[in-house]
Amino acid sequence: MRVIPLRGILIILAVIATLVASASVLRAHEGTLQSHGELTLFLAGDTIIARPWSDRADPAILASIQAVRGADVAIVNLELVLHDSAGYGQADSGGGNLAARPAMAAELAWAGVDMVSGANNHTFDYGVDGVLDTLASVSNAGLTIAGSGPDLQRARAPAYVSPPNGKMALVATA
Repeated sequence: MRVIPLRGILIILAVIATLVASASVLRAHEGTLQSHGELTLFLAGDTIIARPWSDRADPAILASIQAVRGADVAIVNLELVLHDSAGYGQADSGGGNLAARPAMAAELAWAGVDMVSGANNHTFDYGVDGVLDTLASVSNAGLTIAGSGPDLQRARAPAYVSPPNGKMALVATA
């Protein structure tokens, strides 16, 4: 028996509720929306990448990368701060300050990730400086981020990507 933590169940339920609500909106506007065909998603939870993946040759890892790249849109929860010594570890984080070098954002892009959620319990592990460095790292790698921003309005706003066969929005909260 596999135990799924309550947090994981709540996230899964939120995703399902969002998909059901989106389907209802699409059905209600069927006559006015232009259909672009199917849109495949790859959704992953907490992603903590501290070392490069691009130099790996393990067949299982490469198969996983191919699964990510095979989706029209791949979304992960960026469960760390990307920075080069920005800010200071925050005492109120409980001592579990998660961080990696900014180059790891490029590794996620290499793997096929398109969007990241920046809304989680580690977003402020290195204060405002860490948040701003993460935003810059993600942007420089060509990734789209939701749930984090230089101000509250942009952190709350949906983020969008437009693959060839549709458009995807992500709203991330914590």
